[in-house]
Amino acid sequence: MPSDEDADSRYEEILRRIADRQQPPPQSIDPLVRILNSLNVIEPLETLTRRRKLPILCYGPATKRQPDAIRVVLWYLPKGSMQSYKTLYLFGIWALGQVPNVDLIVGTRSLDYQASVYTAEAFWKLIKRDYATYYHDDGQPPPADAILYQATYSEVQRLTIRQQIAEVIQAWQDGLMDDSSDN
Repeated sequence: MPSDEDADSRYEEILRRIADRQQPPPQSIDPLVRILNSLNVIEPLETLTRRRKLPILCYGPATKRQPDAIRVVLWYLPKGSMQSYKTLYLFGIWALGQVPNVDLIVGTRSLDYQASVYTAEAFWKLIKRDYATYYHDDGQPPPADAILYQATYSEVQRLTIRQQIAEVIQAWQDGLMDDSSDN
Protein backbone atom coordinates (compact mmCIF):
# COMPACT_ATOMS: atom_id res chain seq x y z
CA MET A 1 0.00 0.00 0.00
CA PRO A 2 1.44 3.42 -0.97
CA SER A 3 2.46 5.72 1.82
CA ASP A 4 0.91 9.13 2.42
CA GLU A 5 4.14 10.71 1.22
CA ASP A 6 3.90 8.86 -2.13
CA ALA A 7 0.26 9.87 -2.52
CA ASP A 8 1.10 13.52 -1.77
CA SER A 9 3.94 13.60 -4.29
CA ARG A 10 1.72 11.93 -6.89
CA TYR A 11 -1.01 14.52 -6.20
CA GLU A 12 1.49 17.39 -6.57
CA GLU A 13 2.71 15.91 -9.87
CA ILE A 14 -0.85 15.72 -11.19
CA LEU A 15 -1.50 19.36 -10.20
CA ARG A 16 1.74 20.44 -11.90
CA ARG A 17 0.73 18.67 -15.13
CA ILE A 18 -2.70 20.28 -15.08
CA ALA A 19 -1.12 23.71 -14.60
CA ASP A 20 1.26 23.06 -17.51
CA ARG A 21 -1.65 22.21 -19.79
CA GLN A 22 -3.56 25.35 -18.83
CA GLN A 23 -0.75 27.70 -19.85
CA PRO A 24 -1.46 29.41 -23.16
CA PRO A 25 0.49 27.98 -26.08
CA PRO A 26 3.58 30.00 -26.95
CA GLN A 27 3.16 32.57 -29.70
CA SER A 28 4.42 31.53 -33.10
CA ILE A 29 7.99 32.65 -33.52
CA ASP A 30 7.34 33.39 -37.17
CA PRO A 31 5.79 36.86 -37.59
CA LEU A 32 4.78 36.15 -41.21
CA VAL A 33 2.71 33.18 -40.07
CA ARG A 34 1.06 35.39 -37.47
CA ILE A 35 0.23 37.97 -40.13
CA LEU A 36 -1.36 35.42 -42.48
CA ASN A 37 -3.30 33.92 -39.57
CA SER A 38 -4.59 37.35 -38.58
CA LEU A 39 -5.80 37.85 -42.15
CA ASN A 40 -7.63 34.50 -42.16
CA VAL A 41 -6.32 33.55 -45.60
CA ILE A 42 -6.63 29.78 -45.25
CA GLU A 43 -10.36 29.54 -44.59
CA PRO A 44 -11.57 31.11 -47.87
CA LEU A 45 -9.10 28.97 -49.82
CA GLU A 46 -10.31 25.82 -48.07
CA THR A 47 -13.89 26.80 -48.87
CA LEU A 48 -12.93 27.31 -52.49
CA THR A 49 -11.35 23.86 -52.82
CA ARG A 50 -14.52 22.23 -51.48
CA ARG A 51 -16.68 23.78 -54.21
CA ARG A 52 -17.84 21.07 -56.62
CA LYS A 53 -19.21 23.04 -59.54
CA LEU A 54 -16.05 24.85 -60.51
CA PRO A 55 -14.55 24.45 -64.01
CA ILE A 56 -11.23 23.47 -62.39
CA LEU A 57 -9.84 20.58 -60.37
CA CYS A 58 -8.65 22.37 -57.25
CA TYR A 59 -6.41 21.07 -54.44
CA GLY A 60 -4.84 22.43 -51.28
CA PRO A 61 -4.33 24.85 -49.70
CA ALA A 62 -0.73 24.35 -48.64
CA THR A 63 1.63 26.63 -46.81
CA LYS A 64 5.13 26.94 -48.20
CA ARG A 65 7.92 28.76 -46.33
CA GLN A 66 11.07 30.39 -47.65
CA PRO A 67 13.46 32.87 -46.08
CA ASP A 68 11.65 36.23 -45.85
CA ALA A 69 8.52 34.82 -47.49
CA ILE A 70 5.58 32.57 -46.80
CA ARG A 71 2.69 31.70 -49.05
CA VAL A 72 -0.58 29.87 -48.87
CA VAL A 73 -1.51 28.44 -52.24
CA LEU A 74 -3.99 26.16 -53.85
CA TRP A 75 -3.18 24.46 -57.12
CA TYR A 76 -5.54 23.71 -59.93
CA LEU A 77 -5.94 22.31 -63.41
CA PRO A 78 -8.70 22.99 -65.93
CA LYS A 79 -11.31 20.25 -66.25
CA GLY A 80 -11.95 18.37 -69.45
CA SER A 81 -8.62 18.34 -71.26
CA MET A 82 -6.40 15.30 -71.69
CA GLN A 83 -3.37 17.61 -71.78
CA SER A 84 -4.33 19.65 -68.69
CA TYR A 85 -1.45 18.18 -66.66
CA LYS A 86 1.13 20.06 -68.78
CA THR A 87 0.51 23.34 -66.94
CA LEU A 88 -0.42 23.64 -63.28
CA TYR A 89 -1.77 26.89 -61.92
CA LEU A 90 -1.29 28.32 -58.45
CA PHE A 91 -3.60 30.79 -56.76
CA GLY A 92 -2.60 32.17 -53.41
CA ILE A 93 -1.44 34.76 -50.98
CA TRP A 94 2.25 35.63 -50.57
CA ALA A 95 3.66 37.53 -47.57
CA LEU A 96 7.10 38.90 -48.40
CA GLY A 97 9.66 40.76 -46.35
CA GLN A 98 10.26 41.28 -42.67
CA VAL A 99 8.15 43.04 -40.08
CA PRO A 100 7.30 45.92 -40.22
CA ASN A 101 7.67 46.02 -44.03
CA VAL A 102 5.61 43.03 -45.16
CA ASP A 103 4.11 43.08 -48.63
CA LEU A 104 1.01 41.01 -49.28
CA ILE A 105 0.31 39.75 -52.78
CA VAL A 106 -2.67 37.80 -54.05
CA GLY A 107 -2.27 36.34 -57.51
CA THR A 108 -1.72 33.42 -59.82
CA ARG A 109 1.29 31.63 -61.26
CA SER A 110 1.69 28.84 -63.74
CA LEU A 111 4.15 25.95 -63.51
CA ASP A 112 5.20 23.64 -66.32
CA TYR A 113 5.20 19.87 -65.96
CA GLN A 114 8.76 18.71 -65.19
CA ALA A 115 8.68 14.91 -64.90
CA SER A 116 10.24 12.93 -67.74
CA VAL A 117 7.14 10.75 -68.23
CA TYR A 118 3.47 11.10 -67.49
CA THR A 119 1.77 8.21 -65.73
CA ALA A 120 -1.86 9.15 -65.24
CA GLU A 121 -2.57 6.85 -62.30
CA ALA A 122 0.35 8.10 -60.23
CA PHE A 123 -0.15 11.71 -61.27
CA TRP A 124 -3.82 11.88 -60.28
CA LYS A 125 -3.16 10.19 -56.97
CA LEU A 126 -0.19 12.36 -55.95
CA ILE A 127 -1.42 15.72 -57.24
CA LYS A 128 -4.16 15.78 -54.62
CA ARG A 129 -1.58 15.92 -51.82
CA ASP A 130 1.16 18.08 -53.33
CA TYR A 131 2.43 19.26 -56.68
CA ALA A 132 6.19 19.23 -55.99
CA THR A 133 6.66 15.76 -57.50
CA TYR A 134 5.74 16.95 -60.97
CA TYR A 135 6.28 20.71 -61.00
CA HIS A 136 9.29 22.81 -60.03
CA ASP A 137 8.28 25.80 -57.95
CA ASP A 138 10.89 28.36 -56.94
CA GLY A 139 8.40 30.05 -54.62
CA GLN A 140 8.45 33.38 -56.40
CA PRO A 141 5.38 35.59 -56.17
CA PRO A 142 3.23 36.04 -59.26
CA PRO A 143 4.53 38.12 -62.15
CA ALA A 144 3.23 41.71 -62.26
CA ASP A 145 0.53 40.92 -64.83
CA ALA A 146 -0.89 38.12 -62.63
CA ILE A 147 -1.15 40.11 -59.38
CA LEU A 148 -4.76 40.57 -58.36
CA TYR A 149 -4.12 42.47 -55.13
CA GLN A 150 -1.11 44.00 -53.41
CA ALA A 151 -0.77 45.87 -50.12
CA THR A 152 1.70 46.55 -47.36
CA TYR A 153 0.57 44.97 -44.12
CA SER A 154 -0.43 47.28 -41.31
CA GLU A 155 -1.84 46.10 -37.99
CA VAL A 156 -4.09 49.16 -37.97
CA GLN A 157 -5.51 48.23 -41.40
CA ARG A 158 -5.64 44.47 -40.71
CA LEU A 159 -9.43 44.12 -40.87
CA THR A 160 -9.66 46.20 -44.05
CA ILE A 161 -6.90 44.16 -45.71
CA ARG A 162 -8.58 40.95 -44.56
CA GLN A 163 -11.87 42.02 -46.14
CA GLN A 164 -10.13 43.10 -49.36
CA ILE A 165 -8.35 39.75 -49.66
CA ALA A 166 -11.62 37.87 -49.10
CA GLU A 167 -13.24 40.00 -51.83
CA VAL A 168 -10.36 39.28 -54.25
CA ILE A 169 -10.68 35.54 -53.61
CA GLN A 170 -14.43 35.72 -54.20
CA ALA A 171 -13.99 37.79 -57.38
CA TRP A 172 -11.41 35.31 -58.69
CA GLN A 173 -13.81 32.45 -58.01
CA ASP A 174 -16.67 34.33 -59.68
CA GLY A 175 -14.39 34.92 -62.67
CA LEU A 176 -13.87 31.17 -62.98
CA MET A 177 -17.61 30.68 -63.21
CA ASP A 178 -17.93 33.45 -65.80
CA ASP A 179 -15.13 31.93 -67.92
CA SER A 180 -16.83 28.52 -67.91
CA SER A 181 -20.11 29.96 -69.20
CA ASP A 182 -18.28 31.43 -72.21
CA ASN A 183 -17.27 27.96 -73.44
